[in-house]
Amino acid sequence: MANIDATPTSLWNNGEGFVPIGTTVGGEQFTGSFKGNGGVSNTISNLYINRPNQDSVGLFGSIAGGTTQNFEILNANITGGSHSGVLTGWDSGTVTNVDATGTFTANASNSNVSMGGLAGFFSGTMSDSYAGVNVNSNGEYVGGLIGFNSGTVSNSYSTGNVTGGTGSNFVGGLIGDLSSGSITDTYSSGVVSGGSNVGGLLGGNTGTVTASYWDQTLNSSLSSAGGTALTTAQMMGEANFSGWSITNVISTGTTPTAGTWLIFEGSTRPMLSAEWSDFPNTPHQIQLMGMALGATYSLTGNVDMSNTQNSPGDVWAGKGFLPIGNLTSPFTGGFVGNNDAIQNLYINLPSSNFVGLFGIDSGGAIGHVELNNVNITGFAGTGGLVGILENGATATFTNVTGSITSSSGFLGGIAGQVESGNSVTNSSADVTISGTSDLGGIAGENGGTISNSFSTGSITGSGTNIGGLVGLLDNTGSITDSYSSGSVNNGVSSSTVGGLIGTDNSGTVTNSFWDTTTSGQATSSGSSGLAGYKGMSTAAMMTLANFTNTGNGFVTGSGWSITSTPSTSSSDPSNTWFMFNGSTRPILLGEWSTDVTNPYQLQLVGSTLGASYTLGNNISLTSGMNNTADIWGTNQGLNSGLGFAPIGETPNSFSGVLNGNNNTISGLYLNKITSLADNFGMFNTTSSTALIENLNLTGAVLQDSSNSPTIAQIGLLVGNNSPRSREIKIGEGSLLHHMGI
Repeated sequence: MANIDATPTSLWNNGEGFVPIGTTVGGEQFTGSFKGNGGVSNTISNLYINRPNQDSVGLFGSIAGGTTQNFEILNANITGGSHSGVLTGWDSGTVTNVDATGTFTANASNSNVSMGGLAGFFSGTMSDSYAGVNVNSNGEYVGGLIGFNSGTVSNSYSTGNVTGGTGSNFVGGLIGDLSSGSITDTYSSGVVSGGSNVGGLLGGNTGTVTASYWDQTLNSSLSSAGGTALTTAQMMGEANFSGWSITNVISTGTTPTAGTWLIFEGSTRPMLSAEWSDFPNTPHQIQLMGMALGATYSLTGNVDMSNTQNSPGDVWAGKGFLPIGNLTSPFTGGFVGNNDAIQNLYINLPSSNFVGLFGIDSGGAIGHVELNNVNITGFAGTGGLVGILENGATATFTNVTGSITSSSGFLGGIAGQVESGNSVTNSSADVTISGTSDLGGIAGENGGTISNSFSTGSITGSGTNIGGLVGLLDNTGSITDSYSSGSVNNGVSSSTVGGLIGTDNSGTVTNSFWDTTTSGQATSSGSSGLAGYKGMSTAAMMTLANFTNTGNGFVTGSGWSITSTPSTSSSDPSNTWFMFNGSTRPILLGEWSTDVTNPYQLQLVGSTLGASYTLGNNISLTSGMNNTADIWGTNQGLNSGLGFAPIGETPNSFSGVLNGNNNTISGLYLNKITSLADNFGMFNTTSSTALIENLNLTGAVLQDSSNSPTIAQIGLLVGNNSPRSREIKIGEGSLLHHMGI
C-alpha cells in the first residue's frame, strides 16, 4: 500500500464524497484484508465523506470478519448517520495498528446510534490503535474511539473531543457504551460533553474494564461508568499506569526501548510503540523520533504540529513539543525531510537550554526539511531547527520560518550554536528572534561552516554580539556565499551589532553581504568595505551582476553559483541560487520543490517552467508582500517594490501544471512599474500545454503603476492566457490601472 492523498474525494459524487467500502444492505460487507506495508507508515489523508442520511459510513461501511491493519487515516472529514466512524461503521473483524485523525459529524437527529472516532458499532478485536478524532453527535452511543462496543479492545486510546448534543445519550471519551465487551490498557484524554450518561472514559458499561484511565483535569465535572480518573499531570507519569507494558527509557540506538507504550516522562501522555516509525508522517511520529536517537528518519509527507499547542486532549496537553535529543542523550542519527514541511511547531521551555526541533545534534545529519511557522521559547542555545550542532553534525537544505523568544542568548534561526567542525549549508531562515546576546538570523554563534545560506528575519537583542546572519563568529568559523537582509537592533548604538555579523573574532568571510537599507546597519564586524564582505543597498541586492561580476566591486574570485535564466523543462537549474533579476534577492534552488508548501517555493515555480506542481496547503503571501527585508523587497502598503515576480515570459512561457489541490493562495501582490512588459499577472504568459486547476486565489492585488497610455493584457492569474484551466476561483481581488497623462 502506498500513501494516498484523498483530497479529490471532496469533489466526488455531487459533493457526497467517497463511497464507503461494504454495506449492511444485502449482505455486501467487506470480508477481506486491508493492510499497510508493515508498521504504521502508510497513510490515507484528507478523506472526505458527506452522507448525513446514510447509515454505515466510514472508509469501510461494514466489515464482517475482515482484517484492517497497519495504516493511518489522517485529517478525515466525515459526516454520516447511524453506525458510522472514520475507519468503519460496523465491524466484527480484527483491527490492529490503525490510527485516525480528523472530524466526524453525525446527522443531528437523536435517533442515530453508534458513532465513534474509529468505529461506530464494534464486536471484533481491536489492539494498538488510536483515534484523534473530534466527534460530534446528538445521537446515542457516542465515543472517541468506538460508539458501541461488545468486542475486545486493548492497548488503544483516544485524544479527540467528544461533543454530544442535549439529546445525546451514552457519551464517552473512549466508548459510548461498553456492552458485554472488554477494554484493557486503554485511555482517553479529550474533552467530553453531552446530554445523558456522559463519562470521561465510558458513558455506559456492562462489560469488563481493566487498567483503563481518563483525564479528570479536562473533565472535572464528569465521572465515568468505568475506569480510573487521573489528572493531566498524572497522565504524564509512567508510574501511574500500573500493570502496563510501558517505558520512559530513551534508546540511543535505532529502535525504541521495548514496551507496548512509550512516554516522555513529565512531557507527554503515553503513545503506542506501534506508532513509532523511521518513516514519520504524523505529529506523534515526529515526537517519537526522540525515543530512538540513533535511527535514520525519512519524512514521508507534510506534518501539521498545531496540536502541540492547540489541543489539550492530545499527548502534549497543549504544553508543547519536547526537543529530540538533550545533553545527556543527544541525537546521533539522521533526518531527511524530502522537502516536506513540518508546520506550526510549538515549544515552550523558557528555562531549558538547547531547544529546537532537535535539542542537541551530535554528529547527526539533518537535511531537506522545511519548518514553517515555528513558535519556540527556550533559554540559552535555542534554534528553529536545532539547539546546538556538535561532533561533526550537519544541517543542509533546511529552511525555517517563525519566531524564537528567550530571556537568554545564543539564539539562531537554524541553530543556536554551530561548533567547530559542524556546518549549515544551503539553508535559509525567516525567523523573528528576540533575546539578549549572541543572536543571529542563521546562528547565534558560529565556530563551524555556514555557506550558501541567507536570513531575512528581524533580530532584536538587549546585549552584545547581534548580527543579521551570525551573532558571534569564532576564529574557527567561516561564512561563504551568504547574505542577510533582516533588521538588526539592540536599542542602542553598539560596535558589537552588525548587519551580517555582530562580533567577528577573526573568522573567515567570503562573498557574503548584508542589506544596509533594511538591516538598519551601515557596518558589520570585520568588514573593511572591500569586495567579498560588504554591505549592499536593496537595489544592489536585486542585481544579478553584483553576485557574479568582480568588476562591480562586490564579489571576489568567480562569484556565486547563481542564474536568472529559468529552466523550460521539468528539472530545476543546476545552480545553487536563482533570482528574478531586478525583482527579488537571491533564493536557494535547494528550496525548489514540486510539492509547494510556502511562498518561496511558489515563487520558484518561475525557475522551472515545465514541471508539474501541487499545492500542499494554503499559502499566504501577505507577510512577504509587506516586508522589505523579505526576498521581494516589497511593502504593498507603501506601494514600494514589485511584489511577486510573475511566472513565465515569452519566449519562456509556463508550460507545466499547477494543481492547487483546492488550496488557496492569498495576499498576492503584483506591481507593474514599467510599460515594457505587455503581459502581466501571476503568470505573465502560458503555453498551450499549461494546465492550472483546482486553485483558489483571494485577496490578490495587481497594480499597474507604469503610467502607460495603453492597457496591456493584465489578469490576476494570467496575463496572456492560453492554458487549459479549470476549477479556478478568484475572489476579493483588485485590478488597479493608473493611466498616463
